[in-house]
Amino acid sequence: MEQASRAVDPASPLGQLATEAGLNLASGAPSREVLTAVLEDLIGVAISTERDIGDVLDFVKRPVAVDDVLVAWNGRIGPIEITGRIDGAVLVGEDGSSLAATTDGATISFDEPLPFGMHTLSVGVAGRESLSTVISAPRSLPEPTPRLWGAFASTFALRGIADVGVGDFSALGQLATSIHKLGGEFVATPPLLPVYLDKPIDISPFTPITRTAWNELHVDLSLVPGAEALGDVVIDPPASTPRLVDYPEVASRQRQSLTTYSKLVRDHPALRGELDRFLVSNPDVARYARFRSLGETLSRDWRRWPAPWRHGDLSNAPVDADIELMHQVGQWLAFNQIERLIDEVRDRGQRLQLELPVGSHPNGFDVWADQRLHMSHTRVHEPTDNTAPGIDWGHLAVRPDRDRRRGHRSFAAAVRHHAQGGFLRIDQISALWRSWVVPDGAETSEGLYLEQPAEELLAIVCLECHRSNAIVTAGNLSSAPAHIRAAMLDLGAMQPLLDGRRSNERAPIDDAVHTSGDAALVHLDDLLARFGPAPSQECDTTQWRVRHPKGVLDDERLREWFTSFVECWTQPAD
Repeated sequence: MEQASRAVDPASPLGQLATEAGLNLASGAPSREVLTAVLEDLIGVAISTERDIGDVLDFVKRPVAVDDVLVAWNGRIGPIEITGRIDGAVLVGEDGSSLAATTDGATISFDEPLPFGMHTLSVGVAGRESLSTVISAPRSLPEPTPRLWGAFASTFALRGIADVGVGDFSALGQLATSIHKLGGEFVATPPLLPVYLDKPIDISPFTPITRTAWNELHVDLSLVPGAEALGDVVIDPPASTPRLVDYPEVASRQRQSLTTYSKLVRDHPALRGELDRFLVSNPDVARYARFRSLGETLSRDWRRWPAPWRHGDLSNAPVDADIELMHQVGQWLAFNQIERLIDEVRDRGQRLQLELPVGSHPNGFDVWADQRLHMSHTRVHEPTDNTAPGIDWGHLAVRPDRDRRRGHRSFAAAVRHHAQGGFLRIDQISALWRSWVVPDGAETSEGLYLEQPAEELLAIVCLECHRSNAIVTAGNLSSAPAHIRAAMLDLGAMQPLLDGRRSNERAPIDDAVHTSGDAALVHLDDLLARFGPAPSQECDTTQWRVRHPKGVLDDERLREWFTSFVECWTQPAD
């Protein structure tokens, strides 16, 4: 889109509507064309005339009986102001219990602190029911162990005891064991979520198909239930595996093995029973498997599917039963292996840091399953600044008003999914406050910020991390605006993790190593460039593919480095 010479006047009807919708006109200088495109996508109606703009502005300014979301920090919430005559009010807890509210004129109050959880407040106003989600959460995050340290490694890059060409959950567990022997208290890895491995391949873990499942590529088939019967199921990897992950080859081999094994499960009463119980407990996984099957049968772009499948109803869709079963079984195995890994690290006092990306793939399950939550033609970008050009993050923007009407359920599920490891890393923390949104066809510089309900999202983070006793760190916290850094640190989020590798490149190690930060993170992927075999030029320029040498932590030089680092990190500062 061409940039207009004059920005939209904030006092104009269009400017007022943009402000009411949460768009920050002061953050950019979008043309009328760009602003209109974003607004129409955000509110879901056309605003081609001044009358359209006026009608929508009147609608969004209308009084509402009660806010869509309320936050009760530490269970306490002040008198809730209601618009209209109150007929009655009751709070329905997430466990199904009911708590009567006290009404006084146009206010609602609760005499006792609310139990932690995501509850529903039902208010009768002038003969009509209005609903609000009440997030009752501790106003703090779990405290980390003082001076903890751990190691970061990409799971795909690991080589386990049985190397199959890509790292698996068992290899991640083996790394955690090795780090524990060196004194490390956590292991960290990029997102472990499902991505598109068929053509066209899209392997970035930061644009997953969904944020509430796992990547079946990392399932260790040697540990599946009934492994003793798998002699003819698992396809053997090549005798030696390359330095770069060959995703098409590895994914094809894993898929064939999972397909064969899933048929074994189908015909085995005990295993089939376990799978069925898992699907009953995880209904979204069952729906996800049908979605993946239809996508592989028809088209990855679900927008091309016929209705009603395009609109979310797959009850009569012509899914391939074998593909559907393969994804069901793959998720069952992945969930079980992740849970086992988390139990193992927790039993020895460690944590597994799982990273939550900002959004999902536009053609993925999350967007298809909740289409009204996501904008259709507007993406989130990293804004242009004086040091770097803008970057398209690859996912659609969320409509905050519709997210609030749903009680942020999708976000809560994603946080819960990642907090279970005991250590949550939220990528791009500023996105909880604002998103730089750009309509299709426009340049990054033409966008503007869309404000997000940060307090509500932070309350969910505190609640879900309280449930899992998960400590929290945040991506890009050090470069975030001061008010965002202050808010996160006030809640108890960890200071940006000290990069132990960079702080320990000089000898002797200086005082900065043992006086900085709450925790230290040793980035193995980068450290190996110093101690491991020199990567080829192709490796240097190929993201998400470079693998570690086998037995890397047995390297004497690397172990000496760790010993030196740990001694410095754990010794008290003078």
